[in-house]
Amino acid sequence: MPGTPRWQLQSSPEPDSDGGYAKPSLEVFQRQLDRHARMPGLRLTNPGWLSTYRVNVRMAERFRVGRVFLAGDAAHIHSIAGGLGMNTGIQDGYNLGWKLALVVSGAAGEGLLDTYEEERLPVAAWTLKITNERLRAVREGARTAGVGTEAGFSSDLTTLGVGYGWSSLAWGGPAAGERAPDAPCRDALTGAPVRLFEVFAGPRFTLLGFGPESAAALARVSAACGELVETCLVDGGGAGLADPEGYAWRAYGMAGREGGGADGPGRAGRGGLVLVRPDNHVALTASVDRGAEVMDRLERLGR
Repeated sequence: MPGTPRWQLQSSPEPDSDGGYAKPSLEVFQRQLDRHARMPGLRLTNPGWLSTYRVNVRMAERFRVGRVFLAGDAAHIHSIAGGLGMNTGIQDGYNLGWKLALVVSGAAGEGLLDTYEEERLPVAAWTLKITNERLRAVREGARTAGVGTEAGFSSDLTTLGVGYGWSSLAWGGPAAGERAPDAPCRDALTGAPVRLFEVFAGPRFTLLGFGPESAAALARVSAACGELVETCLVDGGGAGLADPEGYAWRAYGMAGREGGGADGPGRAGRGGLVLVRPDNHVALTASVDRGAEVMDRLERLGR
């Protein structure tokens, strides 16, 4: 286990004299180590935990029926390869949670709840597929001396590429449905460092406006949508955020539309609007003159 003096051993269970499987014990693991590692004199001591698990791969056909919702292990279960169970369950819970909150408060219609299954069921199916593949890679890799669970590692196990491009809540723009990227910015008035993830925190939408020409749209949306949306002006010439290095502009595709800009790195063009969902996925990317569309989308949310 990286960063600790401990090792983790996994193996297929030993058959016992009754035709079943032996319970996990230090003695059982020592025998397996002696048989397969072939390193005489290496002794196992001080076990942190001993357990038996069975790989199950199952998924519910529906995640919502009326007032009943399934999430986490109740909705899908898979091998431990990649350790995706906890992350996937948390993502289920947050996806459902912000939608339930808006419906219960009256800020959205009940139709919003249908998007929980629409978005999360395909992600669960992908999770079953990738964990099956990674478990197979571990089993094959372990046949080679010196190879362990790292044979199952791959970059997609971070799940940072998981998005909802197919969702009815992906309202337009090249990044609709994708994770909203972070970027280091500064408070435009105090100069204090602020990350975009800090701006997104909380159970409401966030509307980013890039450039001073987006300020009017942000004001109209804020007045019309109240607590449903928080607005944030980036490089608007006043309050809000400053992006002196252009990280946020580039992360959201606002940079370099018409070549270099005299007012900073990647400031060419008029800027734009980016609507970020409460679960930090992009709902809409639009030009600065489409504030009315943002208001309309939010006012008709789930209705």
